[in-house]
Amino acid sequence: MISQIFTSLLAAVCIITPVTATPVSATDIDLSKVKYNGILSRGGQGCDQQHPAAVSINGAAVGLVESFPQFTASYKSGDAVDKQRQFCQVAIDISYPDGLQYRVKEVTVIDSARISEGASAIHDITLYFGGSTDQSTVSKTITGPVANNAIPSTNVISNKVWSPCNESQYLNIKNAARINAGTSKDKNSVSIKYVVFGLEWRRC
Repeated sequence: MISQIFTSLLAAVCIITPVTATPVSATDIDLSKVKYNGILSRGGQGCDQQHPAAVSINGAAVGLVESFPQFTASYKSGDAVDKQRQFCQVAIDISYPDGLQYRVKEVTVIDSARISEGASAIHDITLYFGGSTDQSTVSKTITGPVANNAIPSTNVISNKVWSPCNESQYLNIKNAARINAGTSKDKNSVSIKYVVFGLEWRRC
């Protein structure tokens, strides 16, 4: 089920049209020299060395896909609090020609959750470029009861944070998951499976 949803989302990302902030058609922007160079660093319980996160870019350079083999926050009354909150932060390197810059315009997440009535799970995403204090955030709340279903959701974000012009800086992506037990005494959990980022390019 989750893999089918992911395949559909990835296909949608592949047809996203790059939008420009200047009055030229999208086809006038050559993205053929955009290159994804990999993950520079990673940290957090959600992507440790045994279960590292993976990031890939689609051929049109308009979509990033982040996947997690084992990223789960869970909590039951009496459990250790450190399991209640989990995070994964990666810094990724994308190089691109001078005169272009990009931002994350759309975020689609696929989470799998088992949440009892009275409890909730929160998935927060923070984005910022190296050397900058400006950041953009996306938050998703899953309210119980939910019975271990794959839950996709898409957010078009009002993100004013663009990559530097004429300078390729790494993009920091932090995913954080936490459980609010509320009135529930049951074990509640949320697993982050995939995050798909739609990229927007413009001339600068």
